[in-house]
Amino acid sequence: MAALRPSDGLFEQVAAYTDEAMSVVTGEDLSAPTPCSQWNLLELMRHLSTSLGVLIQTLQDGRPDLLGAVRCATGTRPYTADLLLAGDVGTVLATAVRYRTERLVRVHEALRRGEGPDNVLVGERPLPRDLVAAAGAVELAVHSWDIATACGRILPIPDAPAVELLELSALVVDGVGRLGLFASAVAVPPRTPPGDRLVALLGRTPA
Repeated sequence: MAALRPSDGLFEQVAAYTDEAMSVVTGEDLSAPTPCSQWNLLELMRHLSTSLGVLIQTLQDGRPDLLGAVRCATGTRPYTADLLLAGDVGTVLATAVRYRTERLVRVHEALRRGEGPDNVLVGERPLPRDLVAAAGAVELAVHSWDIATACGRILPIPDAPAVELLELSALVVDGVGRLGLFASAVAVPPRTPPGDRLVALLGRTPA
Protein backbone atom coordinates (compact mmCIF):
# COMPACT_ATOMS: atom_id res chain seq x y z
CA MET A 1 0.00 0.00 0.00
CA ALA A 2 1.31 3.44 -0.92
CA ALA A 3 2.09 6.07 1.69
CA LEU A 4 -0.70 8.54 2.23
CA ARG A 5 1.40 11.50 1.10
CA PRO A 6 1.09 12.32 -2.62
CA SER A 7 4.44 11.92 -4.34
CA ASP A 8 6.59 14.61 -5.95
CA GLY A 9 5.22 15.30 -9.39
CA LEU A 10 1.77 13.77 -8.90
CA PHE A 11 -0.07 17.08 -8.99
CA GLU A 12 1.90 18.19 -12.05
CA GLN A 13 0.86 15.00 -13.86
CA VAL A 14 -2.77 15.41 -12.86
CA ALA A 15 -2.66 19.09 -13.85
CA ALA A 16 -1.39 18.20 -17.32
CA TYR A 17 -4.25 15.72 -17.69
CA THR A 18 -6.75 18.33 -16.50
CA ASP A 19 -5.40 20.85 -18.99
CA GLU A 20 -5.93 18.34 -21.81
CA ALA A 21 -9.48 17.64 -20.63
CA MET A 22 -10.29 21.35 -20.50
CA SER A 23 -9.01 21.86 -24.04
CA VAL A 24 -11.97 19.96 -25.52
CA VAL A 25 -14.73 21.94 -23.76
CA THR A 26 -16.92 24.15 -25.94
CA GLY A 27 -20.00 26.21 -25.20
CA GLU A 28 -22.11 23.69 -27.10
CA ASP A 29 -21.14 20.96 -24.62
CA LEU A 30 -22.30 22.71 -21.43
CA SER A 31 -25.75 21.13 -21.32
CA ALA A 32 -24.35 17.63 -21.93
CA PRO A 33 -24.91 14.93 -19.28
CA THR A 34 -21.87 13.75 -17.33
CA PRO A 35 -20.95 10.53 -15.50
CA CYS A 36 -21.98 12.45 -12.35
CA SER A 37 -25.72 11.93 -12.77
CA GLN A 38 -26.70 14.96 -10.68
CA TRP A 39 -24.78 17.43 -12.86
CA ASN A 40 -24.60 18.45 -16.49
CA LEU A 41 -21.24 19.67 -17.79
CA LEU A 42 -21.82 23.28 -16.79
CA GLU A 43 -22.71 22.29 -13.23
CA LEU A 44 -19.80 19.85 -12.98
CA MET A 45 -17.27 22.46 -14.10
CA ARG A 46 -18.69 24.96 -11.63
CA HIS A 47 -18.40 22.33 -8.90
CA LEU A 48 -14.82 21.50 -9.83
CA SER A 49 -13.76 25.15 -9.94
CA THR A 50 -15.37 25.80 -6.55
CA SER A 51 -13.85 22.64 -5.05
CA LEU A 52 -10.39 23.65 -6.24
CA GLY A 53 -10.78 27.08 -4.65
CA VAL A 54 -11.87 25.54 -1.34
CA LEU A 55 -9.05 22.99 -1.45
CA ILE A 56 -6.43 25.69 -2.04
CA GLN A 57 -7.75 27.77 0.86
CA THR A 58 -7.89 24.70 3.10
CA LEU A 59 -4.32 23.64 2.34
CA GLN A 60 -3.08 27.19 2.85
CA ASP A 61 -4.82 27.10 6.24
CA GLY A 62 -5.25 30.84 6.51
CA ARG A 63 -1.85 31.65 5.01
CA PRO A 64 -2.43 33.57 1.77
CA ASP A 65 1.30 34.40 1.80
CA LEU A 66 2.20 30.74 1.29
CA LEU A 67 2.71 31.30 -2.43
CA GLY A 68 4.08 34.81 -2.17
CA ALA A 69 4.02 36.48 -5.58
CA VAL A 70 4.39 33.27 -7.58
CA ARG A 71 2.97 33.28 -11.12
CA CYS A 72 1.33 30.32 -12.79
CA ALA A 73 3.88 28.58 -14.97
CA THR A 74 1.82 28.67 -18.17
CA GLY A 75 0.66 32.23 -17.69
CA THR A 76 -2.99 31.23 -17.41
CA ARG A 77 -5.08 34.21 -16.36
CA PRO A 78 -7.55 34.02 -13.50
CA TYR A 79 -11.13 34.32 -14.64
CA THR A 80 -12.31 37.84 -13.94
CA ALA A 81 -14.97 40.26 -15.16
CA ASP A 82 -13.28 40.89 -18.51
CA LEU A 83 -13.45 37.20 -19.36
CA LEU A 84 -17.08 37.03 -18.27
CA LEU A 85 -17.86 39.88 -20.66
CA ALA A 86 -16.57 37.74 -23.52
CA GLY A 87 -19.75 35.69 -23.12
CA ASP A 88 -18.23 32.21 -23.56
CA VAL A 89 -19.09 30.50 -20.28
CA GLY A 90 -17.28 27.31 -21.31
CA THR A 91 -14.04 29.22 -21.86
CA VAL A 92 -14.49 31.10 -18.60
CA LEU A 93 -14.96 27.93 -16.58
CA ALA A 94 -12.16 26.06 -18.35
CA THR A 95 -9.85 29.01 -17.64
CA ALA A 96 -10.93 29.04 -14.00
CA VAL A 97 -10.21 25.33 -13.59
CA ARG A 98 -6.82 25.59 -15.29
CA TYR A 99 -5.80 28.61 -13.22
CA ARG A 100 -6.84 27.05 -9.93
CA THR A 101 -5.23 23.74 -10.87
CA GLU A 102 -1.91 25.49 -11.44
CA ARG A 103 -2.23 27.31 -8.12
CA LEU A 104 -2.93 23.99 -6.41
CA VAL A 105 0.29 22.60 -7.88
CA ARG A 106 2.25 25.55 -6.45
CA VAL A 107 0.59 25.25 -3.05
CA HIS A 108 1.42 21.56 -2.92
CA GLU A 109 5.04 22.27 -3.85
CA ALA A 110 5.27 24.79 -1.01
CA LEU A 111 3.75 22.34 1.44
CA ARG A 112 6.21 19.63 0.47
CA ARG A 113 9.00 22.07 1.30
CA GLY A 114 7.61 22.22 4.82
CA GLU A 115 6.00 25.64 4.51
CA GLY A 116 2.59 24.69 5.90
CA PRO A 117 0.86 22.90 8.78
CA ASP A 118 0.66 19.12 9.19
CA ASN A 119 -3.08 19.33 9.87
CA VAL A 120 -5.79 21.54 8.37
CA LEU A 121 -9.39 22.21 9.28
CA VAL A 122 -12.14 20.72 7.12
CA GLY A 123 -15.27 22.22 8.59
CA GLU A 124 -14.42 22.12 12.27
CA ARG A 125 -12.49 18.87 12.04
CA PRO A 126 -8.68 18.74 11.93
CA LEU A 127 -7.44 16.32 9.29
CA PRO A 128 -3.95 15.39 8.08
CA ARG A 129 -2.95 17.80 5.33
CA ASP A 130 -1.71 14.95 3.16
CA LEU A 131 -5.06 13.16 3.39
CA VAL A 132 -6.83 16.30 2.17
CA ALA A 133 -4.29 16.76 -0.64
CA ALA A 134 -4.66 13.11 -1.68
CA ALA A 135 -8.44 13.43 -1.82
CA GLY A 136 -8.03 16.59 -3.91
CA ALA A 137 -5.73 14.89 -6.41
CA VAL A 138 -8.17 12.03 -6.83
CA GLU A 139 -11.17 14.35 -7.27
CA LEU A 140 -9.35 16.53 -9.80
CA ALA A 141 -8.27 13.59 -11.94
CA VAL A 142 -11.60 11.80 -11.91
CA HIS A 143 -13.67 14.93 -12.57
CA SER A 144 -11.33 15.78 -15.45
CA TRP A 145 -12.13 12.35 -16.86
CA ASP A 146 -15.83 13.10 -16.32
CA ILE A 147 -15.50 16.36 -18.25
CA ALA A 148 -13.69 14.79 -21.20
CA THR A 149 -16.26 11.99 -21.29
CA ALA A 150 -19.14 14.48 -21.26
CA CYS A 151 -17.55 16.16 -24.30
CA GLY A 152 -17.58 12.83 -26.14
CA ARG A 153 -13.84 12.24 -25.89
CA ILE A 154 -12.12 9.05 -24.71
CA LEU A 155 -9.27 10.36 -22.55
CA PRO A 156 -7.92 7.71 -20.16
CA ILE A 157 -6.06 8.91 -17.08
CA PRO A 158 -2.37 8.16 -17.85
CA ASP A 159 -0.88 5.06 -16.24
CA ALA A 160 1.78 6.77 -14.11
CA PRO A 161 -0.50 9.01 -12.03
CA ALA A 162 -3.37 6.50 -12.18
CA VAL A 163 -1.36 3.81 -10.35
CA GLU A 164 -0.66 6.15 -7.45
CA LEU A 165 -4.16 7.61 -7.48
CA LEU A 166 -5.59 4.09 -7.25
CA GLU A 167 -3.64 3.47 -4.07
CA LEU A 168 -4.54 6.87 -2.65
CA SER A 169 -8.19 6.32 -3.57
CA ALA A 170 -8.31 3.09 -1.60
CA LEU A 171 -6.99 4.96 1.44
CA VAL A 172 -9.30 7.94 0.98
CA VAL A 173 -12.43 5.85 0.36
CA ASP A 174 -11.64 3.55 3.27
CA GLY A 175 -10.88 6.55 5.45
CA VAL A 176 -13.92 8.75 4.80
CA GLY A 177 -16.49 6.27 3.57
CA ARG A 178 -18.20 5.93 0.19
CA LEU A 179 -21.79 6.84 1.06
CA GLY A 180 -22.72 10.24 -0.36
CA LEU A 181 -19.29 10.78 -1.94
CA PHE A 182 -18.88 8.07 -4.57
CA ALA A 183 -21.14 5.67 -6.37
CA SER A 184 -20.63 1.96 -5.88
CA ALA A 185 -17.54 0.54 -7.57
CA VAL A 186 -17.99 -0.88 -11.07
CA ALA A 187 -16.53 -4.35 -11.74
CA VAL A 188 -13.84 -4.46 -14.44
CA PRO A 189 -11.62 -7.29 -15.76
CA PRO A 190 -8.32 -7.90 -13.91
CA ARG A 191 -6.13 -6.60 -16.74
CA THR A 192 -7.99 -3.32 -17.11
CA PRO A 193 -5.54 -0.36 -17.38
CA PRO A 194 -5.03 1.59 -14.14
CA GLY A 195 -6.84 4.70 -15.35
CA ASP A 196 -9.98 2.70 -16.10
CA ARG A 197 -9.65 0.82 -12.79
CA LEU A 198 -9.49 4.17 -10.99
CA VAL A 199 -12.70 5.55 -12.49
CA ALA A 200 -14.41 2.17 -11.98
CA LEU A 201 -13.40 2.16 -8.30
CA LEU A 202 -15.14 5.52 -7.96
CA GLY A 203 -18.34 4.42 -9.63
CA ARG A 204 -17.75 5.25 -13.29
CA THR A 205 -18.06 2.90 -16.24
CA PRO A 206 -14.85 3.09 -18.33
CA ALA A 207 -15.19 3.80 -22.03
